[in-house]
Amino acid sequence: MRSKKSNIIYPEVHITDVLFFLWQVARKHWISLFLTISGVVAASLFEVIIPIYYKHFFDILSSGQNKEIIASQLFRAIFVILILGAGAWASWRLGSFANSHFEAKTMAGLRQQAYDYLTYHSYSFFINNFTGALVQRVGRYARA
Repeated sequence: MRSKKSNIIYPEVHITDVLFFLWQVARKHWISLFLTISGVVAASLFEVIIPIYYKHFFDILSSGQNKEIIASQLFRAIFVILILGAGAWASWRLGSFANSHFEAKTMAGLRQQAYDYLTYHSYSFFINNFTGALVQRVGRYARA
């Protein structure tokens, strides 16, 4: 493929190439990747379970039992809902924090990987390409 601005021929890049280079960088930060995935999964599970306890709460209200029995069951149901809500909140925060860390480290690693690759090019490559254009391409690569 030829660039419209110059006569330089760029190799074709496929999604497998991008995923390979992404995985080379991402596997170094596997702990934050694991925490991101597990935080989101745990928060989603909490948020699926909470409506079940809301149903249980309203079932207790409509049961027509003795008020003292209903009151203790309602407090227990409210307590469980609060605990599950706190677990969902903490899981979302853990996943979000780990995701921020993972994204920042991975993007920095991709930039470094691209700059390391650029340093091995010939002198004529740098003469024929604008430095700003190269930096812009590296930035786009890391953000993509």
